[in-house]
Amino acid sequence: MSDKDKKQQSHQKKMEKLKDNVDATIAAADIERGVCILLTGNGKGKVEFRLWHGDARLRLWLQSRRGAVY
Repeated sequence: MSDKDKKQQSHQKKMEKLKDNVDATIAAADIERGVCILLTGNGKGKVEFRLWHGDARLRLWLQSRRGAVY
C-alpha cells in the first residue's frame, strides 16, 4: 500500500468518525432554532428581496424533501 493510499484511508476514517459525531449531536438535539436578521439602513430593498427569495426557495426545497415546513 502506498503512502498516498494510507493517507487517504486515514482521512476517510477521520471523516467517518467526525460524521458519526455530528449525526449523534443532531439526533440528540431537541430544540428547533431559527434565524432572525434585522436589516437597517438606507437601502432600496435589493438585499432584503434576495434574502426573502433565497429563504422561499430553501423552504420549497425542504418541503419537497420531507413534507410541510412551518
